[in-house]
Amino acid sequence: MNIGALIVWLLAMASGAAVFILTPDVWTLALAAGIVLVPLAGMAGAFAARKAVAVEVILPRGAEKGRDAVIAFRGTNGAWLPLPRVEFRFVMTNGLTGETRRETVRLSLPGRGTGETALTLHSGQCGLFRIQAECVRVCDPLGICRFTAADDRHWELMVQPGLFAMELLLPMRGSVSEDSDRYAQDRAGYDLAETFQVREYAPGDSPRQIHWKLSSKLDRMIVRDPGLPLERSVLLLWERRGTPAAQESDAMAEVMAVVCQELLRQGVGCRAAWNGGGELTVQEVREPEGFYELLPRLLSAAPAGDGETVVELYRRLYGAEQGAKVIYVGTEDDPALADFCPPEHLVSLLCRPDAQGQGRVYTFDSGDYASRLAELELY
Repeated sequence: MNIGALIVWLLAMASGAAVFILTPDVWTLALAAGIVLVPLAGMAGAFAARKAVAVEVILPRGAEKGRDAVIAFRGTNGAWLPLPRVEFRFVMTNGLTGETRRETVRLSLPGRGTGETALTLHSGQCGLFRIQAECVRVCDPLGICRFTAADDRHWELMVQPGLFAMELLLPMRGSVSEDSDRYAQDRAGYDLAETFQVREYAPGDSPRQIHWKLSSKLDRMIVRDPGLPLERSVLLLWERRGTPAAQESDAMAEVMAVVCQELLRQGVGCRAAWNGGGELTVQEVREPEGFYELLPRLLSAAPAGDGETVVELYRRLYGAEQGAKVIYVGTEDDPALADFCPPEHLVSLLCRPDAQGQGRVYTFDSGDYASRLAELELY
């Protein structure tokens, strides 16, 4: 309730009553009655209209950190009563950094009509933003009372990282079709020169994988999963334990995305993994489509707090890494890396200028990562 508007209304009613007492005729009676009844009718109408009002959030097609993104809000009034003030309250949370802010936008809606307003979002950090509605509040025409209708809808807006230029030095085999000397024993890959396993056909399998000779013998479709050559395999680990600053989370997310994108550009797939909530998230990225599936998951990887490190979780679930190259991204070194992979297979990208690490170490901070990591030697 608006106390100021209520006081004004009470004073108006007192004035109307005084005028009627001093001049008791039909006109002063009508005036006094109007002062009382018109606001009450507006309150009743606003109360009834609160469930006839809906607000939709219209997100931009693309948003990038450091640039303005305009979020539109469109309100629809299904009641006949004009509503000069409708408030839409929501919470906006950056899934990457955990930062939260509450906002309220105001709209004016005609009877049986629509109205729009906009909010400009300027974020210095990337991330998957969740816009969680809290409520819609409808004010009566005089602004005396506000009536609330709960709302639990949500929307998501991906604010993309800048994706700076990086050159990875990869003196590896130039073609995946060449025979490899070593293949992974725990997972399939993409090199048809080596068979990882044979199994029954499943929808979506490539015709190139069909084992025609075995299929004819067994009278059913059999496919073979290709092997994963270790010379062309990269494990990309992101340590999310602790509470890194928002700028550090932003920088590390962009580094993860850029490394993955550059590997794909050079024809090298990777397995990306990070920790959070006591669980390990793992995603294979072998094609450009996989990168676009990975990006929103990276941008919603919230700080993990306490618990096992990404290396400890990965080793418990998959064992130590035997042959693939490992790129470790974090704010500090993890001692568990010493027994996880040989130091010559490890590249550490640490988001602290004074950090000490294992393997080949590159340090950076939230302000100079684009220049410090412009060129990386992986092998």
